[in-house]
Amino acid sequence: MELTKSEMEIMDVLWEDGGELSRADFLERSEEKSWKDSSVHILLNGLLRKGIIREAGIVKRTKTYGRTFLPTMTREEYFAAVVFSYRHKPDPVALVKALVSRKDLEQRLVRKGEDPVQAKEAVAWMEDLHLVDDRNTAEQVVHSCISKGYGLARAKQALFEKRIPKEYWGEALAEYPDQMEYILRFLRKSLDAEPDDRQVKKAVDALLRRGHSYGRIREGLQLISVETDDFLED
Repeated sequence: MELTKSEMEIMDVLWEDGGELSRADFLERSEEKSWKDSSVHILLNGLLRKGIIREAGIVKRTKTYGRTFLPTMTREEYFAAVVFSYRHKPDPVALVKALVSRKDLEQRLVRKGEDPVQAKEAVAWMEDLHLVDDRNTAEQVVHSCISKGYGLARAKQALFEKRIPKEYWGEALAEYPDQMEYILRFLRKSLDAEPDDRQVKKAVDALLRRGHSYGRIREGLQLISVETDDFLED
C-alpha cells in the first residue's frame, strides 16, 4: 500500500494532530495543500478503502453532522512497511521520505511481524547502500520541522521520537532559525481583529503543541497588539 501526495498530506495532518479529525478539521488545518477543498471527501474515502484510517465517531458542526477519523497506524509504521516492501527492489525516494533512524526502522519492522534477525539484516543491507543514515535522517527531520514552522522544542521531540542518536542532534540543530515570522502568520490567520480570551487561548495552545515557547508566543501577541497578561506566564 502506497499513498499519493494528496493522501500523504491528509495523513500528515492526522498524524500531527494525534486526535480525531472531521472533514472540516482537515480543511482548516491543511495550510499548504495540493488538493482542492471539494476533493477532501474523495481522499478520505480512498484512505478508508486502503485501511490506513478508520471512522472514529460523529461530530456536530453548526447544523450538520460529520464523521471523524483516526489513523490505523503511525507514520513510522506506514513507512516501515513501505521500506520493507522494497527490500529486494529499493526505492530511494520512498526511503528518503521515511525519515527513520536505523534503530527505529529495525524496531518497526519487528513490530510489523518480521523476524528480528531478518529485520536486522534488512536494515544493515539498507545502511550499506546508504539508504539509511542517522546523520542524514537527523538533518531531514530538522528540515521538515523548520518547513512546518515548528519551534526548537518540537524539533528535539521529533529527533527523540525517531530514536536518532544524540550525537547527531547538535549538528542538525546548530542553525535552527528564529520562527517569529511563522508565529505571527499563524496568529494573524487564527485570530479575529478583536479576539476573545477563548480564541487567543486556542491559538496559543496550538503554537505550544508546535514547540514554540510561551515567551516567543507572548512576543508575537504583543506585536499584533493582543493583551497577554491575564493568561500567559513564563
